[in-house]
Amino acid sequence: MVRNYGVWIALLLTLAACYWVDLQEAENAEEAVTVAVNQTKVHAQKPITKGLSSHRNQEELILRSTDLTPPQNLFSALATDNAEAELAENQVPTTPANPYTYAGKISEDNIWTVFLTDGTNNFAVKAGGELQGGWRVKRIQREELTLVYMPLKQEIKLNIGATL
Repeated sequence: MVRNYGVWIALLLTLAACYWVDLQEAENAEEAVTVAVNQTKVHAQKPITKGLSSHRNQEELILRSTDLTPPQNLFSALATDNAEAELAENQVPTTPANPYTYAGKISEDNIWTVFLTDGTNNFAVKAGGELQGGWRVKRIQREELTLVYMPLKQEIKLNIGATL
């Protein structure tokens, strides 16, 4: 029984100590805010001597004015326009991945119609037909469809399966 009361008393003392520390921190924070507000009112020419230690020989501290200029790239002086142009020239354009997937085909009078999908849209194309993104159907054979990426004139072959 005495042991239970001892635990409760220790708990109450811990809570009281936490409350007292919280009050002390709140007072210090309030003082810091008022000091910060007072310091912002000080002009750059007025020295601040409050809080200086004696080993500094009472050196004068001057507040710096607030810099309101927008931030700039620190490394812009190192980069040149020529470097960007050289980088762009060195990059070889490549054909993007084929966005189309084979969905089916049909033949009417030996003219193939192939059904393609890009995941959201479905397309029925014949030889010579144009697709989105600069793609064109060059030829359709029984087992293969040839797509051409027009900006680079590069061909991609798509397996469309054997006919039954």
